[in-house]
Amino acid sequence: MLPAKVLLAAAALLAVGPVAANAATSTRPAYGCFRVSSLAAPILDKSNKNGGTVATASKGDILIKAKRFCGLRGYCSVKYKSKTGWVDKANVKVAACPASTSKPVQ
Repeated sequence: MLPAKVLLAAAALLAVGPVAANAATSTRPAYGCFRVSSLAAPILDKSNKNGGTVATASKGDILIKAKRFCGLRGYCSVKYKSKTGWVDKANVKVAACPASTSKPVQ
């Protein structure tokens, strides 16, 4: 009998199957996504608290990660709608990217 953790891991891998098959027709964001977990998350033009606000994301909004890792000061490079900037990682949580963030392969 397999432990429950092993069974859950196997089920998660099986669930990824259709996404991999769809990879030929669309591309997902390279570094993943965040979901805003605070009431509002300002998107700043600099990677520190002194940056000017270029946009404000609301709780539940999806932000696309623009870089693989966040900076040492705790700010992550993101794309939100048509804006690119930095968000404090205290305001976001890692989330699965919705299909709407995928782009068709040309």
